[in-house]
Amino acid sequence: MLKAVSYPSVQTCVRMLAVLAAFSPAPTSGWVATTACRSLGGLGSRWMSLSARTRASCGTLATSRMARGLGSVQMRGTESAHGQPPWPRIVIVSRRHLRKNKQVDFVGEYHIDLLQRYGAVPILIPRTTATTQQLEAYLVGGIDGVLVVEGNDLGAEYKPYGSEVSMPNDKKDELFNKHPGDMDIDNAKDALEMELIRKEVIGKGVPYLGLCRGSQMLNVAMGGTLYFDVSTEVQTSVKHIDYDNYDGYRHKIDVVPNTPLAGWFEEEYKAAGRKSFELQVNSYHHQGIRTLAENLEPMCYCQDGLVEGYYDTTMHEPSQGKYRVGLQWHPERMLGDYAGCARVYQHFVEAAASHRRLILEREKKVSRMRIVGQAVVHVNPAQKHHHVRRDLSLRSETKRE
Repeated sequence: MLKAVSYPSVQTCVRMLAVLAAFSPAPTSGWVATTACRSLGGLGSRWMSLSARTRASCGTLATSRMARGLGSVQMRGTESAHGQPPWPRIVIVSRRHLRKNKQVDFVGEYHIDLLQRYGAVPILIPRTTATTQQLEAYLVGGIDGVLVVEGNDLGAEYKPYGSEVSMPNDKKDELFNKHPGDMDIDNAKDALEMELIRKEVIGKGVPYLGLCRGSQMLNVAMGGTLYFDVSTEVQTSVKHIDYDNYDGYRHKIDVVPNTPLAGWFEEEYKAAGRKSFELQVNSYHHQGIRTLAENLEPMCYCQDGLVEGYYDTTMHEPSQGKYRVGLQWHPERMLGDYAGCARVYQHFVEAAASHRRLILEREKKVSRMRIVGQAVVHVNPAQKHHHVRRDLSLRSETKRE
């Protein structure tokens, strides 16, 4: 760190500012950077001889450490303008809907409201074909959560049913006529959400909440399978979708003790003596989970044995940025039924915020720089001005985790 200088000259101050400009990863002016390096002589030459990658990796820390001697500044990217930790960024891919003879992209505001209520910033990604070539642009700066919600059946190219569905074509046609809005395949949405799941969630450990279609997609991405149509392939008297009572319909589920879901619905859990208990949940699906992928553990079952919720046992610790949950039902549409419905989102956002915090802490530890500077001032009383001898040295320390 630069040491305090006794009786600094104007020239000394200018050079100190020049060092600050030279070490900035993105100087506001090319002229400032060039002038700074020229004025620093040997040190400027040493700095410019370093690779661009090395300069970029240590620039932010150098700027911050030098600035501490000049005043209080914030390290770029670690705090908001109000001194708060940065808002966690959660991405959601839109769904299309035909309105007035044109396709409209939308995301239900129930989801957006809940994310914002608990402090997250929803990043809405349009489900267009062009977006599949632009997805990286939406992820600049990193993301802290992926929310996949309701939508159409997953395309056959992802092998969601394990093997080819052995069902007569006339039966498939009957199902298509019964569920036309669900059985139309949206290839762009499939591609976008599957890439997010594979690259960000499975690949990087980004927190994930999957509801309805979202629970099915994660299970398939991790190696599980689905029923093509529950009412056809499962011997059950339970309705899993009721078009005549769409939002009002409920069926029972049994919640497994000692799971995150039991904890979110703590009032009902305690009332049941911390044993298995029932909830009445909505249901809007004609497909369902046949086999669960490895590491996914059931949290609740329908009375016909169908898995209605699960979590990844290796990825659930919200305070450490770990959250990977799938629910076949929609808690966002049941906020007035149980207090636990909102907690599903609350803990998801908590995990996203922890994910952001841990990334920033890790970045600080990966690369550290020490700038050791000394400015020795010699005073010549006869000439009544200062001669400055400067000795600056740069030492870069890199720690690998």
